[in-house]
Amino acid sequence: MRNFFGWLRSVHPRFVGIVGIAAGPQALVAIQKYGLTLFFLGVAVTLIPQIITFFFSYYVLRIQNPIEALACVAGGRSANPAFAALLAKAGNATPVVSFTVTYAVANVFLTLWGPLIVGIITKNAS
Repeated sequence: MRNFFGWLRSVHPRFVGIVGIAAGPQALVAIQKYGLTLFFLGVAVTLIPQIITFFFSYYVLRIQNPIEALACVAGGRSANPAFAALLAKAGNATPVVSFTVTYAVANVFLTLWGPLIVGIITKNAS
């Protein structure tokens, strides 16, 4: 599916903008309704799992090299730019193993658990 949208964007570069413009009014309604609460919840949902993952990697899994622990965080979030920054900062291939393992595991869980969670939510909503 991602390839289809990539192709569509390459043929019609305005496609991505149209999707954003179509989502804009709904986003404004949500912001007007929930205000700063929505913003702070977004910040919390973005930062708290990463902080917990770092400390779990560092203290529980005993990955004592902070760059490797941060590579676990980046891999779990499939954050390739963060991985590139870690590689540049390390100056060697130290974070590669930590990143690739967590990247693979995160994508397997996303593939397997995503449809199950959506199914559970929709079943409980009805």
